[in-house]
Amino acid sequence: MSKISKSFIIEVISSVKLKIWKSEKHTISQKHLTNQEKFHLLGKVRIEHAISEGRRLAAVKHNGQVELAFRGHRENNESLNKGNYLELLELLAQEEQLLKEHLLSSAIFKGTSKIIQNDLIEYVTSVLNSKIFNEIQRVNYVSIQADETTDVSCRSQMSIIFRYVVVQKIVERFIGFFDVLKNKTASGLADIILSEINKWKIGNKIICQTYDGALVMSGEKSGVQFRIRQIYPNTLFIHCYAHQLNLVLLHGAKTIKSVKLFICSLTMFHTFFSRSTKRSELLREQGFKLPNQSDTKWNYHSRAASTIKKHFLDLKNAVLHVTEEPDSLIVQINIRFENFPKLEFVEIVNKKMFRSYYSEFPESKFIKLLQQYPNTFDADRLRNELAVIYADDRKHLPPHELLDFIIKSRAYDELLKVCTSINPNANRDFVVKEIQSLRGSFRKELKSFEDSKRSGRSADDVHISTLWYYHLLEFAVDQDLSTDNVSNFNNIEVEDLDITDEVRGGPITGYNNKKSLKIVSQSPDKSSGGLRLDKGQTNTTAEDSIAQGHSRVPYGFPRGVAVTSWRTAGRPPEEVED
Repeated sequence: MSKISKSFIIEVISSVKLKIWKSEKHTISQKHLTNQEKFHLLGKVRIEHAISEGRRLAAVKHNGQVELAFRGHRENNESLNKGNYLELLELLAQEEQLLKEHLLSSAIFKGTSKIIQNDLIEYVTSVLNSKIFNEIQRVNYVSIQADETTDVSCRSQMSIIFRYVVVQKIVERFIGFFDVLKNKTASGLADIILSEINKWKIGNKIICQTYDGALVMSGEKSGVQFRIRQIYPNTLFIHCYAHQLNLVLLHGAKTIKSVKLFICSLTMFHTFFSRSTKRSELLREQGFKLPNQSDTKWNYHSRAASTIKKHFLDLKNAVLHVTEEPDSLIVQINIRFENFPKLEFVEIVNKKMFRSYYSEFPESKFIKLLQQYPNTFDADRLRNELAVIYADDRKHLPPHELLDFIIKSRAYDELLKVCTSINPNANRDFVVKEIQSLRGSFRKELKSFEDSKRSGRSADDVHISTLWYYHLLEFAVDQDLSTDNVSNFNNIEVEDLDITDEVRGGPITGYNNKKSLKIVSQSPDKSSGGLRLDKGQTNTTAEDSIAQGHSRVPYGFPRGVAVTSWRTAGRPPEEVED
């Protein structure tokens, strides 16, 4: 028993010594020392971290106090402007060595990312809201102010302010901007205000509401103030005194003519100088500038009046300089329009005066034309031509249309000379009819060509016109080929017309001789293309007639009608078997 006890004791002692040796070895190991340092620093902040956190919060409070944007366009090291937040931190780091080393050496947490910036803003906002919430819970009464405005990006938003008394001092707390773009009705605005009242747990403490005079806000039967009072009956509505005073003064002053002109003059000065950079620079050289025009800023007119009074002589000199300089508008108007009286001759082609010129020829204007352009016109011939134009109502047209009419008439006269050499009986109507026939045939061939191209046929299957003059008329493809039709519709004897069905379309033209048509019914045969004669009568479609050069069917006369008789002294349409 003693031997067992002795050996056991020796083994235990050896084991203890081994453990002590291992423990002593561990206490000096790197791992143990690192963990021991971390243990002692647990719950404590390193000095550089504390300085960094304090400076970041200071930067946040500074930017918020002076209403500066935090971020810049680019925030990398190559950027010349990293934004107000980062630039301010770098400025502080120039005086704080620990902060500078932290920003330069920290690879894990610098606290400068956009996420951290947003978090800091939210934390500061949370602290402020918590303070406001505690104040509201301690006060007895709260009033609310709201106004709709537009931000720099043209988005509608409503600002809300709570007003109450803290330690015998009136304070106003800005709650925030709320997007009202989707719903700017009284119901939508009232819902936002009521939700904020519930969020801040104001309840029956609210005793007053203040808005501007807009109907949607102050309406007695459906405005925002009415909807708030339905839920909180003790909430009085008070029109904003600033708006009220401005409205009273402004509208009261506008009833006095001299004051109204004075206010317009204030606005005129700013408008005149702000529209030109050169004029604006002229004011800056005089050592002042006019306040920006604004009908919604209540003190604009008073500030403008004060500025003009203080710098009246300087403003007078600036105006005189602008009006007397060589390139001023007033000087330029006199220069640019000094020859305007010499252009009175233009009135001789004013179509509104043609009837009066027919009674009394505009001799003075005619003489000014000859004086302005000597040796250009044959005076006697021009006077006679103008007299002919004034006497003919058909030529009472605007100048460009009158010129077209004259050119076209001369062209018809030249064509008539050519036609009479072939057909001695040809007249102007014959020329017009032939031109229409050529145009109609060309258009039909052109349509066939365009349709074949759109159908996706091969190049070999595209329609090729057999008209010998097709290529000669290709110049007219992109032109408006409206025609001066010689219509015989007016020659139709009214007593011979018997229209029994609704008819549509345009008058048939192209015949110079007198015809009488008896229209009895609309043709049921739509495939025939429109005009059809009854069985036993001369029968042709409008398209066939055009192709044969006899007639066209322009707008205004019925298509698809049955014509029972033709009485004509000239050439009738060619007969086509029914």
